[in-house]
Amino acid sequence: MTLIKRNKVWHYQTKIEGKTFRRSTGQTDRRLAEKVVQQIKDEVRLRKKQPEDWLRLSQAINREVARIETDISAHQAERALTVFSVFLAWMKRDLEITEITGEVLEAYQRHRLKTKSLSTVNKDLHFVLRMLRENDIYLPKPCAKQGRETEIRPFSHDELLKIFNHVTDHFRPLYATLLVTGARPAELIPSSRSTHKALLKSEIDFENGVIRLRQAKGRCGKRPRQRPPIPLPEDVLILLKEQISRTPSEYPFVFTPNTNTYRDFDAALHRAGIPKVDPAGRKLLLHGFRHTYATLMAEQVQNNPHFLKAILGHSKITTTDRYCQVEATVVPISRLNLSLRSKPRNTDQAATVQDVPQPQTA
Repeated sequence: MTLIKRNKVWHYQTKIEGKTFRRSTGQTDRRLAEKVVQQIKDEVRLRKKQPEDWLRLSQAINREVARIETDISAHQAERALTVFSVFLAWMKRDLEITEITGEVLEAYQRHRLKTKSLSTVNKDLHFVLRMLRENDIYLPKPCAKQGRETEIRPFSHDELLKIFNHVTDHFRPLYATLLVTGARPAELIPSSRSTHKALLKSEIDFENGVIRLRQAKGRCGKRPRQRPPIPLPEDVLILLKEQISRTPSEYPFVFTPNTNTYRDFDAALHRAGIPKVDPAGRKLLLHGFRHTYATLMAEQVQNNPHFLKAILGHSKITTTDRYCQVEATVVPISRLNLSLRSKPRNTDQAATVQDVPQPQTA
């Protein structure tokens, strides 16, 4: 008997036809693990004597779901069972597991990508590949073809005036901060799905009128880079003070989490009568505020890509080239009214214009 301990759990390990066979006992106590070993030995004998009986896809699925429930959790086993049920229904027959090839997985991936996102399909394939590896079948993960890159455009003169005329007071501080700082949404909005720490209240210096941002993009485990202090217009400082006053004093972040941020942005575009996609096929997304900021700053630095690269915090000059859209006609921020007063919902009504300090390059 060979018992090894991995992540505080005892595993039974042996050799079957020269290949390593390992199975978790699900026990952290060695004495309890030794009692479970007899059941695992029965499975080993079944593998040695009757391999054809368990090499059916449905039987391999049942064994894999039982293993996940023992080693990980019942919730993960339920998730795996759903994935395997979809895979088995797509196969349309309970074939032998050895008949699953790389071409089959590629066809399954193409089928799933018609209705599901790439991340969801990759998670489903992980369960299938793990099941195959448990049965000594090693297949490479199919590589999906790179899809068309979404081209994001900046706001035009009229679109900026319209969006701030129709945005609600709840989102006005967020949109104004995105516009005057060029921040990514993940750098401001807290999210449990992100490892990046969003904007903190302590990172806004109201006395000097500047904000300090940490970049959301970076290598895992590395300390995020911090952009130079960014001056804020007076109207935006007022909006941020009002935003902070609406949150509890012990709450560290400026903005509150919102899982429907992009849906709410689309609703604001609809109220303002702004088309999401222009005739050239370019989309207007929440990230478009950063493109607008980059376009404005490019004009201030005479379209010098190296200066703009430092301002935006890019690591590659090729990334900066995508943001530098000189042909775009964007209203200067000094002409925008970003005050906290409610704006008319009627698109035909002229926008109120105030003088706001022009943002300076850091």
